[in-house]
Amino acid sequence: MKKWVGIILVLFIISLVGCSKTEEIKDEDVLSLLKEYKTEQYKIEDPKVTPTGDEIATRVKEYLTEDALEDQEANRTFQLAPDLTKNTNHSIELTNADISKKKENDDGTVIYTYNLSLKLTDIKNSSSENVEKKGEITVSNENELVITKDWQETSTFEDQVF
Repeated sequence: MKKWVGIILVLFIISLVGCSKTEEIKDEDVLSLLKEYKTEQYKIEDPKVTPTGDEIATRVKEYLTEDALEDQEANRTFQLAPDLTKNTNHSIELTNADISKKKENDDGTVIYTYNLSLKLTDIKNSSSENVEKKGEITVSNENELVITKDWQETSTFEDQVF
């Protein structure tokens, strides 16, 4: 009887360990997640009708953990693009993104560096300019692929910081 209890206990522990492992994080999945997230964050077609920072936060919350969303909101990150478009009369569009794996952490999260290319188009004369943005994201895949941290360098366009 003790033998069966021991076997059942070992099987139970193995099953718990197996269930608690995170799914493998694939670079192509992270790139897809980043593109979707940053498109929602930056895409503004009409500088006269811009979303608020709160509206952008609502659009991107599915890509971020609750803590990451709160950090971005506290730093007013989502208000920067609308302010830029209003103050410069430019639309914004994500045209390219690339990532590079930086570090795999012991907790199963992975840190990636990223480069974004944003196209800013003057609404009056249709001239456009590309602006590069660099940053880092940390992603986790415990239940689903999600961003646990997002940090990016500030950029300047026509004396506007964003």
